[in-house]
Amino acid sequence: MNLIVIFKRYLMNMKTRLLKLFIIVFLFSFVNAYAGDRIPSLLVGNSWKLKKTSKGSPSKMFIKEYKVNFLHNGNWFYECKLTGKYKGMTMKGSGKWNVKGETLIYTAGDNSGKSHIEIDGDILKFDPDPVVFYNGSEPIKTLYYKDK
Repeated sequence: MNLIVIFKRYLMNMKTRLLKLFIIVFLFSFVNAYAGDRIPSLLVGNSWKLKKTSKGSPSKMFIKEYKVNFLHNGNWFYECKLTGKYKGMTMKGSGKWNVKGETLIYTAGDNSGKSHIEIDGDILKFDPDPVVFYNGSEPIKTLYYKDK
């Protein structure tokens, strides 16, 4: 086989590899863009109810019921009914929200921050939660279900 034939085959293989690489990069970009757009659409229009924290049951933190709602206009609000020694008390708040990839960027009253967010069907996870803290200051992971 002469050198020119070998070189042509090498170039053909290179073109095929580059085309495959381009397709993979394109698909990866598309999937990432879709995932980033998917989270906000799944958040909005649902009320999310706190079910679990990384410290156990919400009742360990005197939480009877805690719900979060995200609105299309970028606002969100939350309401917490307390129990135990705080029975009968309610905590409410609101703020602004936006999602970039899997990061929730939020304000909550005078506070602001970022939280990793995951949605899988009827389950919403925050790490850390934007509002719920253990002992009032320790960031914790939380798990919510769609409130039906």
